Amino acid sequence: MSEAETESEYQESEKSDEESTQTRRKYSKTGTPTKLVISSKLSTQKAATVCRQLSQDGINVETPSQSGIYRLTIKEAVKLKQKMKKTPHLENWSLHFHGKCIDDQENQVLALKNEQ
Repeated sequence: MSEAETESEYQESEKSDEESTQTRRKYSKTGTPTKLVISSKLSTQKAATVCRQLSQDGINVETPSQSGIYRLTIKEAVKLKQKMKKTPHLENWSLHFHGKCIDDQENQVLALKNEQ
């Protein structure tokens, strides 16, 4: 195949992509919906629904999919876990063992941060 034929096919595919983008959903940022999940304790599905409804009402807010919100929430949890592993010596922590047996390796520990 010559370069001219390849270029013309590429241009045709761009035109068809432009026509189909009207029906395709565009990717959007997931910052605000993830904050809804983390701080307001909404489910990822409800956060997606709330953002979609706000966007339809004319408020400029991102409208990502439920799976996009879920993925970023998991990434934020991993970052928080790494941060907590690196800096436990900087905080005052209190551990409450919730009545579970310690010798049997089945411990349920509740970590409480001492607020001063």
